[in-house]
Amino acid sequence: FRFANLNSPYLHCNFKVNGSNENRPMIALGDRVRIRPSINHTSMMAFEMEGVVINYKLSKEEVACEFVLPPFMNVQELNRLTFHMRFSFERCGYFFIHQALEKLLGDSIFCEALFPTETTYQNYKKYLTAVDTTTMNDSFQSLNVSTNNRCSFNDQQLEAIRCIIAAASGIYNTKGVNNNPPLPPLIIYGPPGTGKTSTVIETIVQLVDRYPNIKILACAPSDSAADVLCLRLIEHFRLPNQIFRLNWWQRLLSSVPVKLLPFCHLVNNIFELPASDLLASYQVVVATCGTAGTLSNVDQLSNFHRNSFGLYVNS
Repeated sequence: FRFANLNSPYLHCNFKVNGSNENRPMIALGDRVRIRPSINHTSMMAFEMEGVVINYKLSKEEVACEFVLPPFMNVQELNRLTFHMRFSFERCGYFFIHQALEKLLGDSIFCEALFPTETTYQNYKKYLTAVDTTTMNDSFQSLNVSTNNRCSFNDQQLEAIRCIIAAASGIYNTKGVNNNPPLPPLIIYGPPGTGKTSTVIETIVQLVDRYPNIKILACAPSDSAADVLCLRLIEHFRLPNQIFRLNWWQRLLSSVPVKLLPFCHLVNNIFELPASDLLASYQVVVATCGTAGTLSNVDQLSNFHRNSFGLYVNS
């Protein structure tokens, strides 16, 4: 332990946590850390200190924490002790899950989309079949697959792109958002390396090209997967208002690919949400599934959240 500076009451402590680079335990800036002496000394009372993670080097598994010196101890005494350490569990992700379920159960339209009745299911089936076999087959062929895409698509991948565009055509038009209820989730399934991400990338490009007013929230289960998705997308979208990479505030700046930094929002090297009007102006927002939950807590973005055409990528 050492003081942060001569006039500071705060103590800094650096230590290594084996396995933390594999998220065992998961560590992030701002997390709480609790330590207590590992041996009971008869000459002093039992105590526990709570600190905050102020820095974390993923590659070296080194953690820097800040503690407040207990009034009954001094630094020399602390440095003679060994400690048990425990990390707090980040509950924000579960908070967003519960919040999403509560909102879902209170919204009959989305409940009907996720848990359709037999009548609704048949109507959806007729609608998709009609759109896919008539208008979309012809109009999709008139679109060229984006020149920046490094893949040549097979018939099944083209059919998936066509089906998603068909679903979006019932919700969006070039003037804005219709009042039609959302369709059930559409699933692209395939083993690793079969082009699921490439198919989704091309779908997003085609949707933005067809519907300039569309809002797409593209989510992935981890930061690395979301970064891959965003890196692939910026090859197609270069205008400032087209794409935004939304990061959780605790994410380390060093873990973000340099190419993505211009598409992020930073204040004093900490990731933050931009102003709501600016965030709502983006056509494509890329985030992890957990971080996307922050959007529902911004009142001005409630319309964006409800009217966005969401895509979840499990790569």
